[in-house]
Amino acid sequence: MQTPKVSVIIITYNRAQLLKTAMQTVFDQTFEDFELLIIDDGSPDDTENTVKSFHDPRVRYIKHAQNQGEGGARNTGVQHAEGEYIAFLDDDDEWLPNKLQLQVELLDAQPKQVGFVHSALINFYADTGEELEKKRPVEAVSGKVFDRLLQENFVILSTVMARKECFDAAGPFDLSIPAGLDYDMWVRISQTYEFAYIDTPLIKYRIHRNNLGSNFGLQIRGQEAFFNKYKAYTSIPGKPNSVRYFKLGLLYGFTHDLKTARRIYLKSIRLYPLNPKPYVAFLLTFLGQRGYQNMLERIVK
Repeated sequence: MQTPKVSVIIITYNRAQLLKTAMQTVFDQTFEDFELLIIDDGSPDDTENTVKSFHDPRVRYIKHAQNQGEGGARNTGVQHAEGEYIAFLDDDDEWLPNKLQLQVELLDAQPKQVGFVHSALINFYADTGEELEKKRPVEAVSGKVFDRLLQENFVILSTVMARKECFDAAGPFDLSIPAGLDYDMWVRISQTYEFAYIDTPLIKYRIHRNNLGSNFGLQIRGQEAFFNKYKAYTSIPGKPNSVRYFKLGLLYGFTHDLKTARRIYLKSIRLYPLNPKPYVAFLLTFLGQRGYQNMLERIVK
């Protein structure tokens, strides 16, 4: 097969049925010049047979002998990608049929400094199928977005297409970050390349209600690692960083570590004394876990 225009990368672990649906949305694309790399991170289920049930020469199946985690699997995909562009799809998400077509056309028409395109999306709930369109202001998420991106991760991985050279320049996914390593990658790419944004939903992002807010410990370790890596930026006084630390304090509160939450809220206050939320959250930590939890909804609104 000749060199494809796009390398589509799906990493997967033990999700054969969801993977089958995700793969089908790739084959349903109106744009057909792609390879599909399935990186099986050591699944013990029927993943291999699921992949082989698609008799398409564009599929390349790579299985890790042992589970290497999200970062290791993504790095394997990028290392084996042969396309000019790379697009990611999480194994529990779905693409709409014109996703690749619109993004290839956009990047082909842009100068090289525009290396990255993402899009609006449709959230859908796994249990009910309820859908909700999600867009962002175009001016806030396109162009030179490094400073804006440091404040908030506004990029959903399954919406992404980027020039392969972006990953050559940025280097591999950082395995020292236990959660949010895709966010770290987008930040590094944005230091060199401009972003483009398509204000049309191009994916369906699956939300598992029973998983919302789970694994707070992993989220905390990921955020702490990110803060340390970008300390020169995340320690700058101002509202954006105050909000970031406030949210970290909430995570510590969810894990019943009110002492650390209190310390993080004070950091949030020092960064931007005019932000009222960390003051309220700080005082509520003295109510004990039950009182704090009971008031939590009022804090985050």
